[in-house]
Amino acid sequence: MTFTFQSARLDFDQQFLNLLPNQTNSEEALYVDFTTTNNSGNQKFQVFIHPKRTVTLKSFELRFAVPLSQNSEVFYNGFLPNHRSGTHRISAKIAGQGWLTSKTGFHQQAPAFSTAKSSLSWHYGYAGAAQDGLFLGSLNETTAFTAIEYDAQQQQIIVRKDIAGLELGHSFPLLDLMVSIGNKATSLAAYFSEMKGTRFPAPPLTGWMANKKNNGNSASTINHFLSRRKEENITADLVLIGSGYAKEAGDWLFSGDQFPDGLPPLIAEIKTAGLKVGMSISPLLCTPNSDIYRQHPDWVLKDIQNKPISIKTNTGVHYVLDAYETGVQDYLQVFCYTVTTQWGIDLLKFDNLSTAFATARKTKTRAQAINDFVKMLRNSCPDTLIWATGLPMATGWSYANYTATASTIIENWDTRFPLLYANPDAATARIQLKNIIQRNNNAEYGIAANLITLTPSKVLTETQQHTILFINALFSDIVVISDAPESLSSESWSEWQLVEGWKSAKVTKVVFANDETCVIDFKNKEGAKFRGLVNLGNEENSLEGITLRAGETLVLANEKR
Repeated sequence: MTFTFQSARLDFDQQFLNLLPNQTNSEEALYVDFTTTNNSGNQKFQVFIHPKRTVTLKSFELRFAVPLSQNSEVFYNGFLPNHRSGTHRISAKIAGQGWLTSKTGFHQQAPAFSTAKSSLSWHYGYAGAAQDGLFLGSLNETTAFTAIEYDAQQQQIIVRKDIAGLELGHSFPLLDLMVSIGNKATSLAAYFSEMKGTRFPAPPLTGWMANKKNNGNSASTINHFLSRRKEENITADLVLIGSGYAKEAGDWLFSGDQFPDGLPPLIAEIKTAGLKVGMSISPLLCTPNSDIYRQHPDWVLKDIQNKPISIKTNTGVHYVLDAYETGVQDYLQVFCYTVTTQWGIDLLKFDNLSTAFATARKTKTRAQAINDFVKMLRNSCPDTLIWATGLPMATGWSYANYTATASTIIENWDTRFPLLYANPDAATARIQLKNIIQRNNNAEYGIAANLITLTPSKVLTETQQHTILFINALFSDIVVISDAPESLSSESWSEWQLVEGWKSAKVTKVVFANDETCVIDFKNKEGAKFRGLVNLGNEENSLEGITLRAGETLVLANEKR
């Protein structure tokens, strides 16, 4: 695989500037530093904008000539955790959209580019054979998100930045791109080693979640789990109290009637049992009936008609708080201080974080909005474990201990009527499991994925539930089950015990035989070797001469591997 720099162009106001490398490129309104360097085979392209007056950015494109064809295999990384990721031919349609797509929120969609002709990979991408391909990865996703387009017709790779409409009156680091040729795994390791930012520890954890939908999320349910754990010797390091604990979403310091004594005594009881305690909240969401909205309606984002911006989640309709409102930030900082310092919370699971860019802003990009907000949360609880969901992964790498790589909630193995979904991929278990496996290249960062259920399901077979459990335990650093304690038999809890062995295992190799089946080699903590044969399809498939049912995984001892 080869690549050659072709062009770089910045569009702003009613003008454009063609950028030449390793020199200052100047216009009356601004000047731009564009540099290229080569270090140990990794080439870097950096662009820094210096406005002389306030300008409005429109677009940026960096083009490379690359020998691509419609049959070239390339890696696409989805923008959000539940957006499809994986290796596909350029000619393949990789992302499904339903009739409801136009009704989804601004924060649920990947940025769009009017000139893009095909699907985009976000943050990083890879084209060509795994042993000799072209890797491109952004080293700075704090100022503007990076999209990579593979254009087989023009035989180009086009790098774009999400900056449309940004009003800029100060110096701005636009691009820091690493490009290398060679082995995919080696390139990824070099990329994550070069990535700037703090690495937050991600201790492997298993746990149980008090969840309003599955088990009621009450003090009595949590006490029941603690009793059942003792009886069955259930594997668990953590009890996670789901967001349904709150009296109203947004009033996160006030629990509902299902916690008659409040949360602090219950937290103390859980910790006495030798477990860590976590809480789950959506920090920028509130209900119309919440005290925070009634007392501070001006803290909520408004649309052009001055009506509150609302989004629909699986728990109902919520308003979105303004991440840049000082009162909102103060309130969340008090919350973090109270629950971590006074209540003793060990982990905070922050959900729906993409709502930080629920509306377009003239002076902030999506990347700036989400990075500013998550950085504020991290500074508010510097020593607390953070599990971040619903945000572009690169932001999580910089601030979270555990970053979601797929949908948190699994709905169906396959989606029967995909057009009825805004994002059919998000509702499809087998696609989300592929996300988990194929995004397993950021091992320096803590990974979190699906909530697990083992209760007999109308939409998932036992075989499929076992596969979901296996992949989550093997590839995630934190694995949480959310079944009601009384709904699971002793046999089900015994299956859950398998997590203890899988979570400490090391994956040594993953090979997709085709789009639906893969072979996963791994070692347990004692060094014993195993091989998992996985069918992620919706029908029978054969792998290494063994027939696997839809969604089936077979784990074999394999000392020769």
